[in-house]
Amino acid sequence: MHISRLFEIVYILLNKKNVTAVELSEHFEVSTRTIYRDIDTLNMAGIPVYTMQGKGGGIGLLDNFILNKAYFSKEEQSEILTAIECIRRLDNSASKQIMDKLSHFFQQEQSTWIEVDFNSWSNQQGNNFFNQLKEAILSKKMMTFTYYNNNGEKSHRTVEPIRLIFKYQDWYLYAYCHMREDYRYFKLNRMEDLVSTKKHFETDHQDALPQEHQQTNTEKIHLTLKFEQEAAFRVRDEYSNVQPLEDGSMIIEVDLEDKQWVYSYLLSFGSQVTVLAPLEIKEGLLKIIEDIQHKYDS
Repeated sequence: MHISRLFEIVYILLNKKNVTAVELSEHFEVSTRTIYRDIDTLNMAGIPVYTMQGKGGGIGLLDNFILNKAYFSKEEQSEILTAIECIRRLDNSASKQIMDKLSHFFQQEQSTWIEVDFNSWSNQQGNNFFNQLKEAILSKKMMTFTYYNNNGEKSHRTVEPIRLIFKYQDWYLYAYCHMREDYRYFKLNRMEDLVSTKKHFETDHQDALPQEHQQTNTEKIHLTLKFEQEAAFRVRDEYSNVQPLEDGSMIIEVDLEDKQWVYSYLLSFGSQVTVLAPLEIKEGLLKIIEDIQHKYDS
């Protein structure tokens, strides 16, 4: 409690030019004698706290301490505040307090030049799991959940959660899966019935973290796709290597993995996409379209 009080005294003095010993004693519910002992302790620690008697006096910090209190330039201070503002979008309760304290500490207004929002327009379920998984990772608690893979198959998983990763447009959990006896990525939006168990795991998984985050080790499929002009808004949202044609259509070349996902992705464009290569994907897509047509004809 003593160390915590000393820290808070410094924080109060950073925000105010001066404050009386009585005000501090009432704030901390201790005697003024205790406050003066705290001031002596801070001075011995090298923090230049001074006291002034009489009207307008009180306890304060020397100005040069305020000017030299940080080892960061103004630009670096702004970067720190911006980074914390981004983190605040994930855990508003804790980082909001940090943001306020550092803003006072750096004597800078909180920047409003950038806003980060990880929530989707559709308010995906995965966003609701974030804090629950974060707590499990930090406390090293096993998690259980129902999971749907790329083929729509359902399974019950027990995992040792290691890291949360935001990749492209979605959140993923990197964890050791007891069912697979190996490390796996799990897309948060495909989870259901997420439960934090009372079981703790002792294994330090830090050495198992991959250098590059990849969902699978499957071979990539190189596609050449032609998109109609009507799909331009979506294509330009997702790709930068767009080759525009005179009629307004576009051609892109892209490497994707997971064949089943590729089919679903291409079908989401309807008639606005044409597969130019490879032949295997063209034929597979035609087979799916025939099956769909047969289902509606029958």
